[in-house]
Amino acid sequence: MPEPLALTLIVAPRGCPKCTKCRELLAQMQERFPDQLDCRVHSADDPAADQFGVVLPPLLMVGNFVAAMGSVPDADKLAQLIERKLASPA
Repeated sequence: MPEPLALTLIVAPRGCPKCTKCRELLAQMQERFPDQLDCRVHSADDPAADQFGVVLPPLLMVGNFVAAMGSVPDADKLAQLIERKLASPA
């Protein structure tokens, strides 16, 4: 079985409607691609988030590709990106 694709979401430390929607979107993608994704959520003030150089949360990374910054991506476009990354993880 291939390695799961990393999806990383960096959210604002306090309530943010866009961050909440991105969390919901991440859950949808986990349902759509069971056992194929490694989803992680970090607060922007968490030291683990420093490596991503967050400018504006929410920041959604698919692998090492920035899928969204400061906005909520379209669910269908995100699913298409995930499908492409799963097909050719390089």
